[in-house]
Amino acid sequence: MIFFCCLTTLLLTTLSALETYKRSVLLEIIPRTVLDQKKLRDLEHGDLMVDFWKAAALPGQVAIALVRREFRRTVVQYLRKHTLQWTKLDFDVGKHLRDVHFAWLEKNKAKKILGARSRWERFPYNEYNSYDEISSLLMQIRAEFPNMTRLITIGRSYEGRKLLAVAIGRAKHGIWIDGGIHAREWISVSSAVYMIGQILKDYSKGEPGMRHLMDHLSWYILPTLNPDGYEFTRTTDRLWRKSRSRNNASQQNCDGVDLNRNFDVDFGVSGTSVSPCSHVYCGPYAFSEPETMSLRTFLKENEDKIVAYVALHTFSQLWLMPFGYDVNAFPPNIEELNETAHEAVRALKSVHHSNYRIMTSAQL
Repeated sequence: MIFFCCLTTLLLTTLSALETYKRSVLLEIIPRTVLDQKKLRDLEHGDLMVDFWKAAALPGQVAIALVRREFRRTVVQYLRKHTLQWTKLDFDVGKHLRDVHFAWLEKNKAKKILGARSRWERFPYNEYNSYDEISSLLMQIRAEFPNMTRLITIGRSYEGRKLLAVAIGRAKHGIWIDGGIHAREWISVSSAVYMIGQILKDYSKGEPGMRHLMDHLSWYILPTLNPDGYEFTRTTDRLWRKSRSRNNASQQNCDGVDLNRNFDVDFGVSGTSVSPCSHVYCGPYAFSEPETMSLRTFLKENEDKIVAYVALHTFSQLWLMPFGYDVNAFPPNIEELNETAHEAVRALKSVHHSNYRIMTSAQL
């Protein structure tokens, strides 16, 4: 199986109702030595709830971290104590969130005034839609294309939402694509939804390239693997990352699991935390969460059909390959993965003029 993780750009466009992040700051930190890296890992896995948006896999690389206002002084003291090189990128992340929140509210209000969407073609694919709106779209698509699509509920989330995917095409082999495993990465959800619409539009128009693809490949697309967290970011905390399972913790920030770190390949080895309050909490054991267990079960049951796996993430332009636990660990088919990655990156550049870097997840 080919496994890829495709990252685009984290857009801070949205809603933050209860958690405002007022005077929270974004820091750029550059570890110069292996010891500096260790100090950063200690900071990430500590009790100061430092949210690393980008880690520094090697000395000299840049790390980017969000620091809440109540911990700013303590974190700065820590950085100075250990002579870590750092600068402020943003003095008030909350202000940006508030600005885009009002713009988002106005756009959402206008969308409601326009009335219900009667057909899948008129769905606003370029917007950040709710879980219910996306689910409704998938049902419309199933009704419109009964001979070439089917809906698959691979399981349910912790809060009981359906993990709803659409299968497009009848080819023997297929590719699996999912988005939204990290709740705040809205554009990964929108990208998955856009793919669904684009595949159907091109196929309906008889576009030769898409017809050829559909003759040889089926598409299994699940827009949001973490629907509970996704909805939580829309109503309560825009930058929430984890799922919404309860960890019997006294603090709200200590709920949930980083689903992307809940799989069984060298579970909990590196890049994770055993603290429920951490943004990268891996959970009590591999596949402890209903979302990841449902995904595992579906893929195992269909391993003779699924020949490639793409997970959509956000932040930076990176094409990531396994493995994620050790910079010196590679899967047996790394040469095939690398060749395919380079072909994909060249194709992206030819169409969008984008520049994606290729690396393993551990090198991030």
